[in-house]
Amino acid sequence: MAKPSYPEPNWLELSTKKIALYGGSFDPPHQGHWALAMGLVDLGYHVLVIPSQNPIAKEAKGRASAQHRLEMCKIAFGGVPEIDIWSFELEREGTSYAIDIVRACREQLPEAELSFVIGMDLVPGLARWKEAGELFSLVSLLVVRRPGEDIVPQEESFCPYRLLELPEVAGSSREIRQWFASYYERCTYEPCAYECSRCEHCTYEPCAGLGGDEALDDAALAPYPTHPDLSAELVRYVIEHKLYSRYTILSRTEEDM
Repeated sequence: MAKPSYPEPNWLELSTKKIALYGGSFDPPHQGHWALAMGLVDLGYHVLVIPSQNPIAKEAKGRASAQHRLEMCKIAFGGVPEIDIWSFELEREGTSYAIDIVRACREQLPEAELSFVIGMDLVPGLARWKEAGELFSLVSLLVVRRPGEDIVPQEESFCPYRLLELPEVAGSSREIRQWFASYYERCTYEPCAYECSRCEHCTYEPCAGLGGDEALDDAALAPYPTHPDLSAELVRYVIEHKLYSRYTILSRTEEDM
């Protein structure tokens, strides 16, 4: 199977900019991801959004494939000149580490100011990251703190970091996947509260086969449900491709296994 790819960023244009490397599963990308990316833009960074690989085991639990996550990133972040999507990790074979991303970016941008974005929860374990000494000699560290999250003191961190405060956002990717899974279940086995028109087993008149393989036309698909942390276009993409319809609702610990 061909690896998903996206046109390379214009490295020549980026060579004089401050770059923020923003990785994540983006499964799906939501308002919190957007808010952080735009916050970085407001601070003068050009953001490289880097979708990570999802292990096959996670896809078996109903997570989105690499290609779908790449397409969703295009929807979520496309059209902002200060944001590029870099499919580096998705095109690689095997496990990819932060040091691999940074080396590849540094090879393209030897003189640029590079920063690596992580969550505050990762700071205590930085010393155990692969080749951490070299990694943090090549990039600065931007640490995102969610509302109410404890701050790891600078003196307890493996390397200095710049603190970014994340605005309050209600949802998370995990909760959004659960929301879609519940939506499909409601549509499939109960009269459709959303009159979404595409439910395989629903007896409600407008519903006509969410689980089918036939082409989905605009008239049959509308209207869609809405979610406060997703754009209408992204909700449409997820439902048209039936993403998360087989998502297994697990505890956070079980999901990360």
